[in-house]
Amino acid sequence: MRLALIAIAVALVLAGCPKKRKKLPLPPEDTKLTRLETTQTPGPSRLPQDEIEPNDTANRATVVHLGEVRGTIAAPRREGRRWKRDEDWFVIDVPRGKPRILSLRVSGIPEQDLVLQIMHPEKHRPFMTANHGRAGEEEWIPNFTTSGGKVYFRVVPGRGWRKHKKASGRYRITIELLEQPADFEIEPNEPPSVATPIDVNKPRRGYLSDRRDKDWFLFRPAATGKLRRFKLQVEPIPDVPMELHLVTKVRPRK
Repeated sequence: MRLALIAIAVALVLAGCPKKRKKLPLPPEDTKLTRLETTQTPGPSRLPQDEIEPNDTANRATVVHLGEVRGTIAAPRREGRRWKRDEDWFVIDVPRGKPRILSLRVSGIPEQDLVLQIMHPEKHRPFMTANHGRAGEEEWIPNFTTSGGKVYFRVVPGRGWRKHKKASGRYRITIELLEQPADFEIEPNEPPSVATPIDVNKPRRGYLSDRRDKDWFLFRPAATGKLRRFKLQVEPIPDVPMELHLVTKVRPRK
């Protein structure tokens, strides 16, 4: 008996000249998710929070809750022969329970590109990264799935920060907790080892956040000994070219 392992990767590719950037479309009405009302979200009257410096490492991360956070990216500073960019780390303790979606959005800073990342606090590597905007534009991680616990994220200067050694400014982070529908993708779902499971005749919804985003889905057909034909179909996003790949073997990441 041979069990076939089939993974589906959906990759977003921007059309036209690589130097031209298109703004990504907002999710259609039927994919907008319900904001959860919890003890941490009493309403729009909650006052904004401010970052607490120094917060340039995970163990110094500013503790925040749902709502709005205000922070400042300082100009790069010189340490010996090297320039070091400012890092602002934050941590939110999401109540444990069923899977929910954490949404993070950071406003832009004039003349400064920003990168928004959900981080692994010990391995110092990102789970998810938003870096498709230019200087002055916002970044958004729309759907990080969590069952609760501490989630670390950071804001850092992006492209060209060495050329703008005097660039600094204030930004605003919006933190929301959203309902995780049963048919919605589970992010992060890249690389293939964390692919979202998908079953026959049970459609999955997802969201492509930028041109580098890939959504992996895992389909395990039952071993019946009979040849069968499967049809894979992805509903298009208006004006956004996509690619659908069927992969039967995946090399493990080293």
